[in-house]
Amino acid sequence: MNLEKKDYQFKCGVKASQKEATYKTDKQLIKTVLTKLNINTLTDLKESMKVTDLIEKLINEDILLDAIDIILDVESVPEALKSDKYKADWENLTREEIINIANDFFILSPSLSKKLGIGKSGLDSQPE
Repeated sequence: MNLEKKDYQFKCGVKASQKEATYKTDKQLIKTVLTKLNINTLTDLKESMKVTDLIEKLINEDILLDAIDIILDVESVPEALKSDKYKADWENLTREEIINIANDFFILSPSLSKKLGIGKSGLDSQPE
């Protein structure tokens, strides 16, 4: 995988990509995601839950689509999947695609992975 950018062609027809998280991305994620989870900092996140449980928490709290919308840059969206709220209708992503997005997010942002205790190969790995 190119460690600067990951391209996706999702089964639902959406084409998107993601890059290493920027200051703007971090700020949006903290404001949108951590605030909705009542978590103030990444250190609090690390201490309050396992990162592997984060996706389930985001789904249960109805925050996952917000996070995906912040993380991904959309290149093309089929007309049927256009959304007023999001860049695309992310509800059509498969569970596997969502897990890949999350894994790639941490692989593309090694400093964030290190801070949260995630190994170089993403959520399935052990900290170094």
